[in-house]
Amino acid sequence: MEVDCTTTDTELGFTTTLLPLADLHAETEKRKARAKERLEATWGENWEDELGDLMPPWPAEEFLRGLAVFSEKHVDWAVAKTILQDRINVRNLCFPQFLIMLFLHISLRLRISYRGRIPS
Repeated sequence: MEVDCTTTDTELGFTTTLLPLADLHAETEKRKARAKERLEATWGENWEDELGDLMPPWPAEEFLRGLAVFSEKHVDWAVAKTILQDRINVRNLCFPQFLIMLFLHISLRLRISYRGRIPS
C-alpha cells in the first residue's frame, strides 16, 4: 500500500478532525489570555500567586472568565480572598450533605423496587 497525502489525510482525518480541534484550542487559549489580562488589570500581575491554593492546577476558560468578572466586582484583594475562601468552605460543607441525600435516595429506590423482599 502506497502512502501519500490523500491516504494519510483520509486515515487520520487531519483536515476534518485534527485541524478543527487545533482551531478550537487556539480560540480557547485566546479567551483564557483575555480573561488573564482582565485579572491583571484588576488585581495586578501577581494575581496567580495571591490566589495560591484557591487556584485549580489547570484553570478552565469558564473559571478564568468567572474570576475576571468577580475581580471587577471586588477590586480589593483582601475582601475578594475572604469571599472566595468562604464560598469554597460552604461548598466543602455542602458536599457531604449531597452524598447523604444521594445515598438516601438510592436506598429508598432499592426498597421500593424490592418491596421489602431480600434479593437472592
